[in-house]
Amino acid sequence: MLPYLKTIATLILFSLCGNHFVSAQTDTANKEHLHTITGRITDQDGFPVPGAMVMINKTGRGVLTDIDGNFSISAYEGELLIVNALSYNKAEIIITTNRQYNISIKQELQGTGPPVIIETFRKRTFFGRIFHAIGNFFRGKGEFGVHVS
Repeated sequence: MLPYLKTIATLILFSLCGNHFVSAQTDTANKEHLHTITGRITDQDGFPVPGAMVMINKTGRGVLTDIDGNFSISAYEGELLIVNALSYNKAEIIITTNRQYNISIKQELQGTGPPVIIETFRKRTFFGRIFHAIGNFFRGKGEFGVHVS
C-alpha cells in the first residue's frame, strides 16, 4: 500500500504546483532570423582542412568540416564564428550578411628544437608506498625496492 501512496502524493503535488517552464532570456537584438552559413576551410596553401571544428561562440552549435573542408552551420548575424583545427591557428569571424565564407587558416609552427621528454612521478599515499614496495619484493627487486644483483 505504501508505494501507491507515494505515487498518489506525487501526482497530487504535481497537479497542485502546475507545470512551470523556466528558460533563460536571450538577446534578440540583431537575431531576427537564423541563417544557414556555409563555407570552406583551407590552409595557407589552399588545401582543404578536413575535421576542423567550426562553432558559434557561447552556443551549443558546432560542426566538423568534411573531407573537402566544407561546412554548414546555423547562425545569427553578429555572432562569432570560431574555427579550430589541430596544428592550425584559431580563426574568429563575425557573421555578417554573407552566407558563404571561405576561411584560410595558418599552420601553427611547432617547436623546431629537439623533443623534450617530460618525466612524471605519481605521488603515492602511505599505503601506496607500502604496497609498491611489497610488489617490488615479489618481482625480485629485493627487499623494499633495493635491487639485489
